[in-house]
Amino acid sequence: MVHKINILAPKSQILKKSVLLLIFYFLFPNFSDLLAQNNETGTLIKVEGLEVPSLEDSGDMESLKKALTESLAYLEAAPPESPFYFGKESYGKKEVQESLLQLKKFLKKKRSKKKLAQFIKKNFYLYRADTVGPKNGVTFSSYYEYGLSASLVPTEEFRYPLYGRPPELIDAPLEKFDPKKRGERVVGKVVGRELQPYYTREEIDSYQNLKGRGLEIAWAKDPLEILFLQIQGSGWIVTPEGKTYHIRYTGDNGHPYRSVGLNLIQKGILTKENFSRQKMIDALTQMSEEKRQSFLNINPRYVFFEIVSDTVPIRGSLSVPLTAGRSIASDPKYYPPGAMAWIHTLKPIFDKDGNKIGAEEMRRFVFNQDEGGAIKGPHRIDFFSGKGPEAKKMAENLWYPGEIYLLIIKK
Repeated sequence: MVHKINILAPKSQILKKSVLLLIFYFLFPNFSDLLAQNNETGTLIKVEGLEVPSLEDSGDMESLKKALTESLAYLEAAPPESPFYFGKESYGKKEVQESLLQLKKFLKKKRSKKKLAQFIKKNFYLYRADTVGPKNGVTFSSYYEYGLSASLVPTEEFRYPLYGRPPELIDAPLEKFDPKKRGERVVGKVVGRELQPYYTREEIDSYQNLKGRGLEIAWAKDPLEILFLQIQGSGWIVTPEGKTYHIRYTGDNGHPYRSVGLNLIQKGILTKENFSRQKMIDALTQMSEEKRQSFLNINPRYVFFEIVSDTVPIRGSLSVPLTAGRSIASDPKYYPPGAMAWIHTLKPIFDKDGNKIGAEEMRRFVFNQDEGGAIKGPHRIDFFSGKGPEAKKMAENLWYPGEIYLLIIKK
């Protein structure tokens, strides 16, 4: 049964809008950048009284405890003077830590979810994300651990390289120079006495500016698979010998994401109405290798990876392991790192054959533990669904409006 979120639009409107938005998300994730251009005034607003939501939780408590532990590990390592912004209000590291420590203490008593909601309402301030986007809310998407076949040595079949982080790549957070620049950074390489932009995708893949430097860490069959891995930011590879390794983000070239799918529509090769990821793949694979690469080069952003053993968990931008169903990615300009939040949106439901048949409400506590190249502005939240076929289905079909509330202990 498909439910409606009564604090948002009616169910029929949500689902109708979600179908259109889903097209934009999968094929051209940078659609969020277009929204962000007119949405920079979004902020976090403290809510009280009747505005406080139910704080129901549909997830399991063990995953909540695990994600909580990872955020505490991040906060322990963070500099003591680190500011954490909840809208226009600033809190210190100790206050964010105390929030999670009090929650950890409460959860040790194994009380009910109803008691948890009551505890949060009594002891925490809630800050709702208010934006000027659609329905004055937030749009939720999902990501997962992408999997692909790859070889650790080049062969005739596996000949498209995945690169590790170049040693000359500089990634400087601007907040260290100007507190007003939180969440912003400059990426490049030093040439003489200047910091210049790093190589684009075209310079790396077409001009092969990194070839022969020993930076190759694996080789894939298809450059499209590399692009999809770069969009997800992390995942796992399976070698021809059947060995599995985690592969994770170690940096990017600092260039903005540009949509390959959107460009195919603009060129008249695909139509917006009938667009699908598979149709995009089919259109690109039917092209000559040179023409296909020219379309991939539309996206100048390039992500670098490292390979770790299968026992090492996938980590987010805070360098702590992500927890399926409890970790989210957001824009660090607007959302405090490591903080706990409560979300209310929809999630897709499927029939026994894996076909999407509707959506149901999803309410749960999550932790802000990651960021993404396509997750820009206060109106976008990316929900980490984990690994495997179910996680993939969730990631490919979750695109709904909703609400997010950030939590901080009362002073």
